[in-house]
Amino acid sequence: MASLTEQNSKGQMTENLKIIKTTELNEQAKQQVLELWNNEYPEKLSYNSLIEFDYYLQNLNNLSHYLLTGIIDIILGCVSFP
Repeated sequence: MASLTEQNSKGQMTENLKIIKTTELNEQAKQQVLELWNNEYPEKLSYNSLIEFDYYLQNLNNLSHYLLTGIIDIILGCVSFP
């Protein structure tokens, strides 16, 4: 896990950002990643439910997830790859 300090658009420093590497997502993390996914990708690539998204994740082998989290452990970004 790495800590980051980032400068936001107003020039203020954002402290306590972390990158967490994991191979498994709990239900809360899956829900947050699903929301990020659906906000980023067009309607054709979005998932209608957590069950559909979970099925997609289960069919990918040996995934590592890198989660960018803030001070209250809300996922702000995610990258997943084998």
